[in-house]
Amino acid sequence: MAPKDIEDFFAPFLRISLRRMFGGHGIYAEGRMLALEFDSEIFLKVDGETRGFFESHGATPFTYEKKCGQQAVMSYYRVPAEAYDDDRLKRACLEAALQAAQRAALPKAKKPRAVNSKLEQKR
Repeated sequence: MAPKDIEDFFAPFLRISLRRMFGGHGIYAEGRMLALEFDSEIFLKVDGETRGFFESHGATPFTYEKKCGQQAVMSYYRVPAEAYDDDRLKRACLEAALQAAQRAALPKAKKPRAVNSKLEQKR
C-alpha cells in the first residue's frame, strides 16, 4: 500500500507519520505506534480492553510464521471491512487503537524482586 493511501485512510480523523518496517509500515499518531500496514492491509493496535470490540466486528489478528515454524500473534487486528465504508465505525476503531497505544506506553508496575534463597539461609 502506498504511503499516500495509508495517510488518506487516517486523514479525516488522525494526523499520522509512517516508518518503514519489515516490508510494511509502522503507523504512528501522537508519538505512539497505533497501527501497522503489511501486504496492503492495515492492522490496528488492540489490548485487553479493546480486543472484544474488534472481534465483535469480525476483525482478525495480525499473525506471521516464525523461523521455527510456529505462528506468532501480534496485538494488532485487521481493520474491520465495514469500517472502510462507515465513518462512524472507522472513527471508533481508530479511537480504540489510539487508546490501546496510549495504555501500552504507560509505565509498567515493577515486579517484586526475587529473594535470593542462599542469602536468606545465611541470616
